[in-house]
Amino acid sequence: MGRGPEKTARFRFPSAIALLIVLVALAWLPFSARSSEQNSAARREYPVTATGVTAIPFWAGLGGYCTDYVWARWPQIHPGERLLIDGPYGGDAWAWYPNAVHNGMSTGQMPEVGSVAVWGIGVGGSGSLGHVAVVEKVYSSISFQVSEMNWSCGRSCIDHRNITLQPGINFIYATNHSPIGNVDSVTWVAPLTVAVRGWAADPDYHGSINVRFFADGVYMGQALAAYARPDVGPRGFNQVLSGGVFSPGRQHSVCAYGIDPDGIGTNSFLGCGAVYMPSDTIGALEGASGAPGGLRFWGWTIDPKTSSPITVHAYLDGRIAAAAQAKTDRPDVARSYPGYGPDHGYSAIVAAAPGTHTLCVYGINTGAGANSSLGCRTIQISDSPVGHLDSVAIGSDRQLHVSGWVIEPDTSNSIQVNLYVNDQPAVTEAASGERADVGAAYPDYGPDHGYQASTLASPGENDVCAYGIDVHSGAGSLLGCQAAQNSLANYPPAPAPAGDHYYWPWFDSGGGNDWLMMANNSTGVRSFNLNMNGRNLNLGLAGDIAMQPGQLSAVDLRRVAGGPVVLTSAGGAAAVSQRTLWAGSSLEEVPGIKSTSLSSHYFWPLYDTVGSGTADWVMLANSGLNHADKPQGTVSATINIGGQSHGPYTIAPGQTVAKAFPGITGSPVEVSSSGDVIASQRVLTGSGTAFNELPGISASQLSSDYLWTWYDQKGDGMEDWVMVANPSASQDMYYEIDIGGKMVLDDAAAGPVLPGKSIAPQLNGQNSGPLEVRTFSDVAHTQTLNAVASQRINFGSSFEEVPGSPSTTLAGNFVWSWYDMRSTGASDWILIANPGSSALTYEIKIGGRTMPASSANPGTIAANSVAIAVFPGVAGGPVEVSASGNVLASQRIIWNGHLNEVLGTVTN
Repeated sequence: MGRGPEKTARFRFPSAIALLIVLVALAWLPFSARSSEQNSAARREYPVTATGVTAIPFWAGLGGYCTDYVWARWPQIHPGERLLIDGPYGGDAWAWYPNAVHNGMSTGQMPEVGSVAVWGIGVGGSGSLGHVAVVEKVYSSISFQVSEMNWSCGRSCIDHRNITLQPGINFIYATNHSPIGNVDSVTWVAPLTVAVRGWAADPDYHGSINVRFFADGVYMGQALAAYARPDVGPRGFNQVLSGGVFSPGRQHSVCAYGIDPDGIGTNSFLGCGAVYMPSDTIGALEGASGAPGGLRFWGWTIDPKTSSPITVHAYLDGRIAAAAQAKTDRPDVARSYPGYGPDHGYSAIVAAAPGTHTLCVYGINTGAGANSSLGCRTIQISDSPVGHLDSVAIGSDRQLHVSGWVIEPDTSNSIQVNLYVNDQPAVTEAASGERADVGAAYPDYGPDHGYQASTLASPGENDVCAYGIDVHSGAGSLLGCQAAQNSLANYPPAPAPAGDHYYWPWFDSGGGNDWLMMANNSTGVRSFNLNMNGRNLNLGLAGDIAMQPGQLSAVDLRRVAGGPVVLTSAGGAAAVSQRTLWAGSSLEEVPGIKSTSLSSHYFWPLYDTVGSGTADWVMLANSGLNHADKPQGTVSATINIGGQSHGPYTIAPGQTVAKAFPGITGSPVEVSSSGDVIASQRVLTGSGTAFNELPGISASQLSSDYLWTWYDQKGDGMEDWVMVANPSASQDMYYEIDIGGKMVLDDAAAGPVLPGKSIAPQLNGQNSGPLEVRTFSDVAHTQTLNAVASQRINFGSSFEEVPGSPSTTLAGNFVWSWYDMRSTGASDWILIANPGSSALTYEIKIGGRTMPASSANPGTIAANSVAIAVFPGVAGGPVEVSASGNVLASQRIIWNGHLNEVLGTVTN
């Protein structure tokens, strides 16, 4: 038999005194003073959930019959009241009435709001099983309204009807008429302040009721129990009570009473709770660690009698060593003690010589009460270097690549690291590289304590040990040892298997999290194979990945770094990309570069290592295959930045080189090589917190007409530049910049872009699309001239560069590997730009499913306009856009405040 929740009566009294308090309080609390007409009106109408025909979710998962609906609706109307009927949900509808009579429920032949109306077999068209419904309104003794399911609009559909009473319709009533509820907790939240939480309801009253509160027998006021809770609905209370009655250093009793709203029942005792109001200081010593010249300690403390910061005293080895104000911002403390605010954290440094020390910290009380110990710690202060050897790997260049960190405890300056290979000195390196994680763990020392070094690997096993060099004694402290097997040094790179090849110059899950995203957007099965550093990998599975149509896989190769990366899709083209999460929140996605896009000649608009906090690398990789998937040997490459040549650099098959040029900025950047290479530019800004990668623009892709989906130099936190570089060695370049089909800038005022130079205008106040740049060789704008163009965006602390799409690459179909509006911190927009002169229609699919019309999909894009689609709560892939004409599409993602934009891959 299905049962509703049982009602629990609470009438326990802690003592004779408490009983007297309760009796006096109940005698004082007034009963409802409504007239009989008002009482009748209060019980005559219960607010319905909808009018007409609709559907509501509380019956979800049941069968969609009339009995399912009434069974689910009863506890909503009568919380705590049992519906005593037989069968899983009462059996056949006609049986509910005799079963309720048999089980002792209140029954009758008159309609009452909130009662269950039961039709007998065949009564009123009910059929052989009868019918049940909920009485929502009563108009007279024979006329009433019901809500019901599976009557006029079929199963799982709710409607409302007006009924005229006839023989064979009977009613089941609720029996309890007095408030019910409970005091769940009483907690101390602020000086002389407590919070009382619980719930209260009147079983035969549809609205919220009042609750009155008493503390130690003193009336403290009343509140409406209307707070929404998942267990009882909008019948909760969370009342804050303040006053001198809550004196510190004592336990107090807080009681609550439910006030009957309609005079049918009586006021009810809901329960009491005890709360201790502390007087002494509270808090914690959360940690202590070495700092330059001593040790730092930190934690939090509060004096319960005041919300103002207090003082802490620190004792080192039994003697007072420091006094500090506990006033730093601690949002976690504010969440636990919201009445006191966040300004209760402390942190200070005490001088300490090397050796073992005992540190104890005390919160200093104000007024009545006592100082309290916040904790003690035993700390070992060392004057020898501490650190770690994080990784040892053999790269595609046949070299050992070593990384880690080291700190000298008595100085914040960087020190040196000695590396030994097979017990032989190999490299001495300054540990001055930025390591944000080290800076976070040791804030007094800063982040500049990382080391990275490379040395030639020996055949076979290479045992690497790292030592931090003490600046005072010159002795070395062992940071760790690791072994690496040189399995690549004497073997040629393995060829990639047959299929559609996609390339990236580098993969790195050491500096961040890195995923290869593979989505099968075709109608047939696709098999994926990964080749990295000239070796075939099995993607962490038993062999290659085979995916069905509409399926997606994200492969995370932990602790792996190397390149080039070759992902092969056997059976046809697919949507693939590399997603990198750098420094915890900077997201960058780069689609795979197809074989046919490989080139020996690439461009970028700008190179910059002069900007504050900026690092810039040109990545060049030789997969051993050219654009026609034919084998190729070692290639030679040069890099030209603003007319200054660097190189040549030799790149063997299966090898990647990364070249940085400190203190140089220039435009444009040009790479020329003797064979096809994979090329990209990797940029770190914000002192290493923001990461961006821009694939090279091949010479064959240069255009005089570039487009982007959107431009924003208006939104909060947005800075947007249009980067246009002139790669010509002899011709001036003229230009026009349009947004939404209207010209917003040309060369009329500033003049042309000189050979080998660039411009980076910001179009203030503009926030629209599509964005278009056209370039010319003459002032009349009649003869075209190819340019190198991109859009650079600063959003908050993030940096993003998006290459221009030549107008010849517009298409009607685009794909991406993934869409995410479900993960915490993720926002995702699909932008579809129509630069044409006629309106177009479009459709979006995610994971093979056409997205709903409620999200403006399918939709229409006016000429020279952009459609922006968002699907809250959706995550999946592949993502597909189909349009009735040529468009440009991109996906803009904000991940934890960092912006990334990735262009769609053309499939037609």
